[in-house]
Amino acid sequence: IWCLRESITFASAKDGPQVKNDISLPISKIPDFVKHITRKFNQLYPDGSFINFGHIGDGNLHFNIFPPHGEKNTSYLKIKSKLTDIINNNCKSLDGSISAEHGVGRLKVKDLKQYCDPGKFNVMWQIKKALDPFAILNPGVILSQDKN
Repeated sequence: IWCLRESITFASAKDGPQVKNDISLPISKIPDFVKHITRKFNQLYPDGSFINFGHIGDGNLHFNIFPPHGEKNTSYLKIKSKLTDIINNNCKSLDGSISAEHGVGRLKVKDLKQYCDPGKFNVMWQIKKALDPFAILNPGVILSQDKN
């Protein structure tokens, strides 16, 4: 099973650029999320495709979106932020997280404060401030000088 699961990432990479999402949701809310996002995705991007896979039992979900077969990614990139916003907003509304096993990284820094629970964000900021008061470790990912 693990070999099959790991093969998904490599196989899907052959299809070209993707809007990748590594999110987590309460397990009981995954079916609602998938149903809602699939419907919204098909309305907005009827010729596109997606692959959705995750981890058994932990709520982690990879929901990756591809351009239509053979399409250049220039037209696809025009709606990338809209697709990401739809996923992030729905994830937040279902008490999920826009970032799961791979962390926030640099790509989701601007989204962290908007979509993260304020209490969780404050704890992350306090930890960062305590462990890295001069903001020299992974600079710019979680701001330690100004949490506003």
